[in-house]
Amino acid sequence: MKKHSFIIDSDDSFFKYLEHVSHDSYMVFRGITSEKYKLIPKIGRHKVTGTSFNKLFNSKEEKLILDLFIQRAYSYLSNIPDSVMERMVLAQHYGVPTRLLDWSYNPLIAAFFAVEQYSKDNSLIYYTKLPKNNILNVTFKIDPFKIRTPKFYFPNHSNDRIKAQWGLFTISPDPYKQLSIKNLKSAIIKNEYRKRLKKLLYTLGVHYAMIYPDMEGIGKHLYWLRTDIY
Repeated sequence: MKKHSFIIDSDDSFFKYLEHVSHDSYMVFRGITSEKYKLIPKIGRHKVTGTSFNKLFNSKEEKLILDLFIQRAYSYLSNIPDSVMERMVLAQHYGVPTRLLDWSYNPLIAAFFAVEQYSKDNSLIYYTKLPKNNILNVTFKIDPFKIRTPKFYFPNHSNDRIKAQWGLFTISPDPYKQLSIKNLKSAIIKNEYRKRLKKLLYTLGVHYAMIYPDMEGIGKHLYWLRTDIY
């Protein structure tokens, strides 16, 4: 069984965790709903549809999905990025399966994503210090399909949700394998504390309307705030 650096099961233990991770401004975080989930991008969690056998996506089919998304996006968006990397970020934002995983500079936002949805399991927050030799940004000409080692990518913050979520991404060279990051640590959030933590985060200003700064976010926030939903 994996040993976690922190066990979060009360307000006190959560604030101790925050105090620890806030000492380093180069720390990044990823919250996941269930401790059973692996650090595998969405494209690596599924098989190709329409086949008579369990066929994994290859880079050709992954590129096809991205191309189809961009082709249709022109009908709805006026500003389509030119680079493949930024197009992949855009696709990730709208739910298209890619080889990217979402991370955040903000430990509170990662905590929110860990407890956002109902689950019977414990949740996890992964965190690590940014490796200086594995960081890319929009100034690099990046083909994400040619990346051979895991990289962190700083996107162009033209998207309101990415800005609100203090977002960045990892690029997985093999999206079917667990992402391997040196010095990766984790904090486990006990299931019985998840609902309480979601309410605590609201008092700290982290909630649906802040995470999703649009009409959908307002609707989700009011639904959560004014009903007995989880």
